[in-house]
Amino acid sequence: MNFWSIVFLAILFWWLLYKGQKRQRQKIFKIVNSRNGQVVAEKISRANVAVHRLVGLLNTPFLHAGEALVISPAKAIHMQNLAYPLDLVFLDRHLKIVKCFESLPPSLNKKIYFGGWRSKTAIEFPAGTIQKMDLKVSDQIEFALVES
Repeated sequence: MNFWSIVFLAILFWWLLYKGQKRQRQKIFKIVNSRNGQVVAEKISRANVAVHRLVGLLNTPFLHAGEALVISPAKAIHMQNLAYPLDLVFLDRHLKIVKCFESLPPSLNKKIYFGGWRSKTAIEFPAGTIQKMDLKVSDQIEFALVES
């Protein structure tokens, strides 16, 4: 590899890592359960770039109540080397819940959780959110824009 190939790959990696960051700061969304109108999460992080989907929540010490990570596209999630338990919800293309996993334990081995063939998006919540917010399979989820 010559010098310019390395420079090109470095720029490409940087672009993949940071390309969605500006749009993420401009619009702030909250997650609402349409069935009962409850706000499930008020602070959302998005992982819609390959590098962000791969890293996920690995660099975070914990997830606060009212926070969530939306991973899209995602048919499966791993919990390898995560330090705290999570609730996991998979959504289809119409934002309906197709599968729920409650209080998944942190794991050192590569345990993978599949959302099924219909899943398009995964949302990771702090443990206990599914029970507290009464989320069920076939609930419709909305991403509502927060007025600033």
